[in-house]
Amino acid sequence: MSKNFSSFTTVTSPPSSTYLVGYNPSTVIETKQTISDVFNNVSITGYNSPYNAGSVAGAFTLNRSNGSFQTLTATATLTANPPTNGFTGSTLRFWLTNGSGGDTTFHMASSILIPTDSGFTWPKTITSGKLYNVALQYNGSAWMLNSLVGGY
Repeated sequence: MSKNFSSFTTVTSPPSSTYLVGYNPSTVIETKQTISDVFNNVSITGYNSPYNAGSVAGAFTLNRSNGSFQTLTATATLTANPPTNGFTGSTLRFWLTNGSGGDTTFHMASSILIPTDSGFTWPKTITSGKLYNVALQYNGSAWMLNSLVGGY
């Protein structure tokens, strides 16, 4: 069975039905079907892997249009600039791995808001060979640091 939604992502419902997830105001689900009938046992594909932003050194800028979850490898001291293409309420999470061969320093641009009622201290030392999970959220006018957990 095939449903015609706007062109978003393709999902497959076992055993062989394919659907497009999205919204199209001209699409009507038949009255004998429910939303759970259409989307029962659906697995979404295409979002299993984060976007790999590659190796970075110095100032870097992530693009939110590449996805809400990204990975990057530090090769030297870093400064995160505000990501591009954010929208109010959007989040951007990235895994930062230190591949420089030694400890390095991670800074945030002054335009990224860092909470004052928290344990965040800057700059942050990124331990060699360790992974750090960083989460930002856009409030409509600025990116805010939500979390930085590391040493994995």
